[in-house]
Amino acid sequence: MGAANCKDYGCCKDKCQGTAEPVEVVLPATPVLGNDPFIEDAVDDRQAEVPPKRRPAGGRKACTSRWPVVGDAVYQMDDKVVGIKDSSGNKGAWKLPTGEKATVVEVDEDGDFKLRNPAGVVSGWTLRKYYSYDVAKVEKSDQATETPSSVAAAVRQLAQKEPAEAWVKLAAEFETQKLIWSSVLLTKGQAYRDVVSQLEAQVDLALRKAAADPNAAVAALCASLETSKEARDGPLLSKCTSDYAEAVIRAVTLAEPRRALASRVAAGEVSGVQQEIEVQIEACELGTQSLKDSVLKVLVPQMQAPSGKGNDAAGARSSARVRRRLGGA
Repeated sequence: MGAANCKDYGCCKDKCQGTAEPVEVVLPATPVLGNDPFIEDAVDDRQAEVPPKRRPAGGRKACTSRWPVVGDAVYQMDDKVVGIKDSSGNKGAWKLPTGEKATVVEVDEDGDFKLRNPAGVVSGWTLRKYYSYDVAKVEKSDQATETPSSVAAAVRQLAQKEPAEAWVKLAAEFETQKLIWSSVLLTKGQAYRDVVSQLEAQVDLALRKAAADPNAAVAALCASLETSKEARDGPLLSKCTSDYAEAVIRAVTLAEPRRALASRVAAGEVSGVQQEIEVQIEACELGTQSLKDSVLKVLVPQMQAPSGKGNDAAGARSSARVRRRLGGA
């Protein structure tokens, strides 16, 4: 996991004979999806399921034309039968017969979805750009699909899912970190061992408190990053572990403002200056422009939501906030 980015791990992964006691981690239950910015070899069935150059069949409109909602009927883009993974991960087990429709059963924060085919089989996550709506039905439902409740649900799901996934990934990477430490402890002095012991206790505490007290867990993680940075022998947490820890801090820090935004959207609260609303949306770092646009359309209904990426600036703000929280420049 992320080993290609970690020089320490790359040097010892085939030689390490150390052992480490696993930590019992209590984490929120959540499906672990793809889109992992830290794992270069993450596999997502969405990346290569069908050829990219497809056009909707006659009388159809691409699912990228609007945000999908649970219950939508969709068709393969050009009615060609293509098998993808089902919800249990079985390759090629989910198929949609030519001309048949599938029903959206779950939508993620990117607008991609899981589908139920006529046989009742539920797919794994699949990209919406490979599917289309019936034009007549789209024209009737365009005004009603992105309701305040559906947009709020997407924001709320992001607030819940991102921290949970970040904790799971950190827990797994920390097991690798402990193997790295155990492989070199015998060659190090007592001072090094004491710092490693302190670091292990801090991260273990964070993992144990992840579900029950996220703020206390984040405080413990921040302390561990400081301990690592101030170690006499240089940072003792690998880059991979530090990256995952910072991803957790970011996700937990953003969860509360995202929940507040979701409540505002669900209530259809359109009061306030447009600029203030845009600032609140940017501060929540919703990740995708389509979700930002959907929130804007609810909170500023008379405004046509802007298009564009805008994610690089959001990422820079996130990094700056993490550095401030850690006491850096």
